[in-house]
Amino acid sequence: SKHNPGGDASDSAWTCSDSGRGTCPCPECRDNAIWNSKVDFLQTGYLAGRSGTPLEKQRAACLSSGISATYKTVAAKEADASLQRVGYQYFGDQASGGYTSWPREEMCKANETGYDPRARPWYAAAATGPKDVIIIADVSGSMGTADRHLLAQNAVKKILDTMTWKDFATIILFNNGVKAVYSETMVPLTDANRNAMFQWCDRQTWRGGGTNFAAPIERAFEILEKSTLGGQTSMCQKAIMFLTDGEDDSYSDYSFLQSKATAFDAIVFTYALGTGADTSKTKRMACMNRGVFYAVPDGANLAAIMSSYYE
Repeated sequence: SKHNPGGDASDSAWTCSDSGRGTCPCPECRDNAIWNSKVDFLQTGYLAGRSGTPLEKQRAACLSSGISATYKTVAAKEADASLQRVGYQYFGDQASGGYTSWPREEMCKANETGYDPRARPWYAAAATGPKDVIIIADVSGSMGTADRHLLAQNAVKKILDTMTWKDFATIILFNNGVKAVYSETMVPLTDANRNAMFQWCDRQTWRGGGTNFAAPIERAFEILEKSTLGGQTSMCQKAIMFLTDGEDDSYSDYSFLQSKATAFDAIVFTYALGTGADTSKTKRMACMNRGVFYAVPDGANLAAIMSSYYE
C-alpha cells in the first residue's frame, strides 16, 4: 500500500489498497470453535465504514493498512503457539466508521446489520473516559407521530450500549410531569444493570400526555446531587441528554438550568425530534451549557445521532 503519513488530511495522495484484508467475504477465514468465529490469524481484517467523504474513507483504509504490520507483530509476540488464547486488537476510525482488527474475521452478518465501531462501548470509553449520563426523554402524546416513541426507545438503548461499567447513568421519562424514573441515583453500566434498564424501557409507555420541560430537568439535578452524595458517580464528566418533539410554552427558566449545570459541571445535549419541531428552546438550552443541539427530522436515524454524543 501507499499512503501519505506526513501529508495534510485534505491531500489527495491518500491512495492504498486493502486487497487481501476484506472481511466479507473472507475466503481465507476458517471456523474456529475457541474463537467462536471464522478467522484468519495471518492477516488483519478491514471493514469499510459507511459514513464520511470518499477521501475520509480512503484515508481510513490507508491508516488501517499502516497499522496492519504493527498488529501482526504484536500478535506474533503475544499469542500462544496454539492460538487458543483469545485476544483481539482493533481500531475504529472516527470519520468513516471503518474497522480494523487482528485476527481477520468474517464479518458478513455485522456488515448486513450496519456494524459501526463508534457505537461500541470500547470506542466511546476511549473517546470520553468515565462519565455520568442522565437521559431525559419526552413520552408525550405527540411522540406517537411517525413512530417517534419507538425511535426514542431505541435511541435510549443505543446510548446505554455505548457505556461500560465505569460509567453511571439513569433514565427520566416525561410528559406533563415526570412520568417515570429508572432510579433515584445513577447506576454503573454493568451488563446486568444495562439489561435491567432495557427491560425497564420495554415496560414503559412512550406516548401520552402533555409536555413540561421544567419537571424532568429539576429531577435530573436532584439525581445528580443524590448520586454524588451517595458515591454513585464516575467522578468524571457529566452529561444530560434531553430529547423532545414538543413545545413547552411555559418553560423559561434557563437560568436555573445554567446555574445547576455549572454547579455540577454538566454538559447539556438537546435533540428536537420531528420535522417542523420547535428548536428555539432546545437550542438555547444546549448552547448556554457547553452542549450541542441537534434538529432531528422524521425519518432520520435518531439512535445513531444520539449515540454519537462523544464526537
